[in-house]
Amino acid sequence: MHSAQQKRSGHVSCRKPGLKQPLLIVMGLLLLVFWVSGCGPSQSQQNQENASESPAVTEAPAPVPLEMKPPVEVPVSQQQSQEGITVNLEHLQLLSQADFGDGRTSDAVKLSVTVEQEPGIFLRAYPDGGRLLLNTGEEISTAKGEFHETYADGTLKKGDLYFPLALTRPEEITHVRFVMEGPANQYFTVVGEDFVFEVSVNHPDHQPVERQELIERAYAHAEKLAAAPGVTESRRLALVENLGDITLHVIDVVLYEAMEHPFAAFLKVEEPVNFIALTLAIENTSDNQLTFSSARSRLRLNGGEALAADQLMSQYLSPDYAPGGIKTGVVFYLIPEMLPAELETLELLTEVVLPGKDPEPVTLQLPIQ
Repeated sequence: MHSAQQKRSGHVSCRKPGLKQPLLIVMGLLLLVFWVSGCGPSQSQQNQENASESPAVTEAPAPVPLEMKPPVEVPVSQQQSQEGITVNLEHLQLLSQADFGDGRTSDAVKLSVTVEQEPGIFLRAYPDGGRLLLNTGEEISTAKGEFHETYADGTLKKGDLYFPLALTRPEEITHVRFVMEGPANQYFTVVGEDFVFEVSVNHPDHQPVERQELIERAYAHAEKLAAAPGVTESRRLALVENLGDITLHVIDVVLYEAMEHPFAAFLKVEEPVNFIALTLAIENTSDNQLTFSSARSRLRLNGGEALAADQLMSQYLSPDYAPGGIKTGVVFYLIPEMLPAELETLELLTEVVLPGKDPEPVTLQLPIQ
């Protein structure tokens, strides 16, 4: 669209000089005044005219970006050596919305670790098998990183480990304990002590958090898992059982039907398969180090055969619980036959844990009705 001034200039340039030229100039100036003062067509009117001339186009709303905060840098320079293997913890970062692939993002703790072996030492170290214990009590047993193993040839391995935060927010962290198993032989038998690193964190926006808030976050996290692709049904159980010094929260039972098993060929199972999964939060309420294995728990449907946990599908939860520790995860059970038409009873066969005593078996009735 041309402006009024452009129209006026073009109109004058194409005429020969004459008596009417001054009058035309005055009329053009008056039109310009009216245009500026709003007497010309308004923007809304012009938009309506344009809309009537072209088909309507609905624009998709812009995606809402995730809140991204700059990482908090924590310089670390700690070293431990044993059995000819040296582990260096060189750096720690608190990340906001780290990318874990497949569209999954999470706050995370990132560790920069170096492992070095002396030549001729026939032992191995596994940094990616390390675990974190935070001041909030949350324990994280799994990490994504560049490490696989070190070899007995003086190899230097250097990389980063990413621990996704499930319950704790970065600004709530004041202390991080990184525990890595000691050197292991070719039979994966640990022959040394754990490598343990203690790191204090001074977050500029520190906020304290209560234990009850972590439990509420575990329940909220379970809701997101229940809405994941492949879920055909989920039921909120909210069962809380005191198993000695272990408090077990069975939050949800989730049904997956007609799914592909990523390890079907390895397990020699026919697809599609059905799963029942339990979303758990597990607390050590004592002042002692405890061992409790959710992977050993079995599940019985309608009084039938007890099913063992599918270790390849389940989220790994280390059986070692520090005093006051809390973990959350999902345990999958593969149903060898068709899912029962009606799920009437569901029993969890687990154990009671007390310090200094052998675990005692116990059967929990899950309230699915």
